[in-house]
Amino acid sequence: VNEQISTLIRLTSISLVACMLSAFGAMTYLRNLDYQSPLDLWRDAVDKAPNNPRAHHNYAFTLAEAGFVDEAIRQYNMSIKLAPNMPLFLSNYGTFLAKLGRNSEALPLLRSAVLLEPTNYKFILNLGVLHWQKGSLDNAVACFTEAIRVDPKASMSYYGLASVMLAKDNPLKAHELIRKAID
Repeated sequence: VNEQISTLIRLTSISLVACMLSAFGAMTYLRNLDYQSPLDLWRDAVDKAPNNPRAHHNYAFTLAEAGFVDEAIRQYNMSIKLAPNMPLFLSNYGTFLAKLGRNSEALPLLRSAVLLEPTNYKFILNLGVLHWQKGSLDNAVACFTEAIRVDPKASMSYYGLASVMLAKDNPLKAHELIRKAID
């Protein structure tokens, strides 16, 4: 009798574990359905953690890449409202606005990112690109030069400065900068 009870307990335990594993497997499968795309992943993150600035930022970035401009702007604004001194958020939002041609809105965001993190050549580079696009060539030169000073191996800074040199009708200097970018 004790052996039968012991066998019954083992079989019940095994069945219970198998049921639990099946349930966890089903839950994992359903959870993975939520994350079939980056948009779904970050929308879910924002829904579950509405006060998480990184979730809003990443959702905004993903929305922007997918072409959902208005919602991307709302999410970028929320990320900056929640974390106003995050230079990455400011720079990405400013770069996005610049791509939309909203330069007057982009400029203070990009400047703030550089002020908050002056040793990040990417932020300086983004500000330089905006100045170049606006035709503020002297400001663009200053930014690209500073980006090169901060990181002399950042080839995009050389290309940016070379573009400005071409716009300033200085092809020899542009050629020299492109050679530095390649080397």
